[in-house]
Amino acid sequence: MVFSCLEPGLCDLRRPRGRSGTPRRNRCRASRSLGLPAPARGPDAELCPQPGDLPAPCPCPLALEDAHAALRSRAVCGLRASITSPRANPFPPRAGRYEGFADNAFETAPAMKPVAVFVHIHYVEAWPALRERIERSIQLPFRIVATGAAAGTVAPPDSPHLCGWQTVETANRGRDVLPFIEALRQAGDFDIGLKLHGKRSVHRLDGEAWAEMLTGELLPSPAEVAALVARFEGDERIGLAGAPTSFCTTAFHIGHNEAAIETVARRLDRDPADLMARTPFFCAGTMFWFRRTAFASLASTDLADLFEPEAGQTDGTAAHALERLFPALCEDAGYLALPIDLALSSDPSTSDSDLARATREQLDTDNAFVRRPGMLAAIVLSRLPHLARVYQALPQPVRRVIRWGTARGGTGSGR
Repeated sequence: MVFSCLEPGLCDLRRPRGRSGTPRRNRCRASRSLGLPAPARGPDAELCPQPGDLPAPCPCPLALEDAHAALRSRAVCGLRASITSPRANPFPPRAGRYEGFADNAFETAPAMKPVAVFVHIHYVEAWPALRERIERSIQLPFRIVATGAAAGTVAPPDSPHLCGWQTVETANRGRDVLPFIEALRQAGDFDIGLKLHGKRSVHRLDGEAWAEMLTGELLPSPAEVAALVARFEGDERIGLAGAPTSFCTTAFHIGHNEAAIETVARRLDRDPADLMARTPFFCAGTMFWFRRTAFASLASTDLADLFEPEAGQTDGTAAHALERLFPALCEDAGYLALPIDLALSSDPSTSDSDLARATREQLDTDNAFVRRPGMLAAIVLSRLPHLARVYQALPQPVRRVIRWGTARGGTGSGR
């Protein structure tokens, strides 16, 4: 089901209000605040659309300066973000995770469609914290595409920037990956997306803490989020931007996934060896910002039969294979997959080769959740990959002792 603004001059549609449950009326407040008549849209122009309708560009004939003056720097759908004066910037930069990178967030970005935020909600108890972070960090037009059996039971974000709430009910199969692929086909028109999920990794003692770290890197301050979206809009080479600490060398974290990677790649009519050679890294955790066209091959290919029934698997499934293939498929489509800090600190004049080299220099950032193999372990794993399979075959308690008992150990992404 979709709730979306028919006249989204300002993206302020929230949940239905009133005891009757009738969706509230939505007049374009940009027009009303300036004393302009609402555009003629038929006798039902003030009513919410039927399920399935998507937001349209703002029809209000407003000058950018007047709109900002009237709305006191509130985000307006469809307005160009070519803002150069500090007074006009609705998201003034402030200190944040990527401090200094967001100063020019609105200098070159063209008119933007609302960002599509894909959220897989399997663990309902994980949704409130994720919703709060979305409300706090995304202060530009966005809409939610929620997947999972519980998606229809949770409350959408309480944000004036929310343009739409769409639920796609999916079975508990393929973790967050198969539902994401299904949602790509049903999400309608968008350019820039964000893939999130209520990650818990119940086979890990630190799964929830890892999820908090990843979402914090993907959704920093509002100014940094706006700057990242502007970079996507201003540099068409960027196809994926992930949490910097999630970028890992695939060969070091291949686990039991070689056969699944080959199966998925062949179904997509790709050579797995070529994919891995061109893009020897992946984003552990499968959460990232992305460009819709970077994953056109996923949306156009039926992969559903490759996903196994849920049985608590920790490795070797189609979901784990695609976790390691998302950046490779992005770059195979002609785009770049970058860490967020590199995407923000670069500009369109930075060469592809420099960006690729800088990305590879940032791989395997050592942290408490995805450990970087030491030099000897890296050599062994790259030349004797069967040892990684031996490690993955050990009981989970033994693997935890090995992972946490060594200074620089571990072979799996820990998904």
